[in-house]
Amino acid sequence: MATPSAVGDYGRGFGAFDVKGEWVIPLQKDYDEAFRLARAYKAPENYIFAERDESAWGFMNQKLEWIISPQYEYAADFQNGLAAVKKNGACGLITNSNEVAVPFDYEVIRILQNGMARVRKNRQWGLIDTEGNILIEPEFDYLEVYEAGLPYLAVKNSLGKIVSWDKEVLYELTENQIWVPFKNGIAFIYTPVGEIDYEKGLQKFKVFVIDVNGNRIFKEDFTEQVKIYMI
Repeated sequence: MATPSAVGDYGRGFGAFDVKGEWVIPLQKDYDEAFRLARAYKAPENYIFAERDESAWGFMNQKLEWIISPQYEYAADFQNGLAAVKKNGACGLITNSNEVAVPFDYEVIRILQNGMARVRKNRQWGLIDTEGNILIEPEFDYLEVYEAGLPYLAVKNSLGKIVSWDKEVLYELTENQIWVPFKNGIAFIYTPVGEIDYEKGLQKFKVFVIDVNGNRIFKEDFTEQVKIYMI
């Protein structure tokens, strides 16, 4: 199968060609569609991807054949054998044979690594596994989880808390603090010091380190300057 070398606008729409100058993606797609189709051509043979016709989303293979016919209001690409889809205003997870893996009970589903998915229900975020079991009840305004078993960030009423897997609050963030999530058993908490130096684009922070039990590893704070990119 030809492999696309470039995706570009050639005056009559977007498309992709291979190293021999053969058109892999015809000049009739917009950029997002052309890029998605070009990526599909380079993917493994059994790869299927989310695509939309004039009215609904479904899934195509590399030959641009419908594997799952267009029937969803929205569909995301498969991750670890599952895809988030929306039908009748609700989201669930399906397998690549279009079987329902997680019922359509949520407003939003975002698949994460390690067999988990963030879900939103009644405008509140929680966490499920990919069999639909609830790991964290949907009760937070925002939820940031990186790995099962490690502490996570939960925000409620504008107050951020670092919470252990057994729901113990390890640390409460102040309004202007930032956390860098746990990796190798530690997390960093940044507190801004003073004003941003707009001329140099720098912000000074005090930084301390905590372990997975919320204990500070060092008694003293570190100082770090972070480059701020203005937009």
